[in-house]
Amino acid sequence: MLAHVATPQNLVEAILIYTAVSLPSVLAQSLVPDVLVSFNPNRFKTNRVMEVIYRKIAHASHFAQNRCGFALEVCAAYADVAARGNPDPYGNGTERRAGLMALTEAWGEYVGAT
Repeated sequence: MLAHVATPQNLVEAILIYTAVSLPSVLAQSLVPDVLVSFNPNRFKTNRVMEVIYRKIAHASHFAQNRCGFALEVCAAYADVAARGNPDPYGNGTERRAGLMALTEAWGEYVGAT
């Protein structure tokens, strides 16, 4: 039985084959947008729409940058406020997770306004 010997030519061939096979997928992923937003400019004020979009993307990036359970903790904080029947979805600042909600909303406001 012959052993396969890696030669520079074999390595170059393998790299070329891998590139030829994977390049279309890599290019397709890089050309497709992460987020696509469509709206009627005659119906909405563009600045307000962009502020909301930036705010929501800020929340998504904030969740993605933090530990896995961060988004669940934030959702649980809002659920606690809603379960207590508070008409303000952000609570009154005395809730157990008020600081977490404040941090999350402050980040969204900051990015949304810039």
